[in-house]
This record gives sequence, structure tokens and C-alpha cells, in this order.
Amino acid sequence: MCHFLNKAVLRECILSIEENSHVTIDTTKAEFIDHDILETIKDFLATTLDDNIRVEFIEINGYQRFSGIDEKNI
Repeated sequence: MCHFLNKAVLRECILSIEENSHVTIDTTKAEFIDHDILETIKDFLATTLDDNIRVEFIEINGYQRFSGIDEKNI
């Protein structure tokens, strides 16, 4: 399990994810998500198919925080 407060820690966490993993991104306690964090998540999602990583999103109050990400491809 990884918790992060900044981009560097998030990238470290992403690099530690092994192939064939299931990742849950839970934003239910987030009041704000910086654009840099969203970009880092989008970059990560671009690699998940190659590494057979399944990603599940838990969003805050149904608000689409990951705009621009096609969850059908996850």
C-alpha cells in the first residue's frame, strides 16, 4: 500500500508496482488533486496494459477526477 503527498513519492510508488498486480486508486479522502499528480497517473495508466496491471478507481462523491482517462481501457 502506498500513500503519497507529492509527485516524487507517487512515482516511487508506481515504480514499485510489480507486473500482474491489481492497483486501487482511492481519492475519497482527497480534497484536491494537483494537475501534476493527474498527469503522473495518466502516464502510469499508459503502461498498465503492457505490464498486465489492473487499475480500479474509487472516486470522491462520484466526481470524475480523472478526466481524460478512458476507464474502458483499464
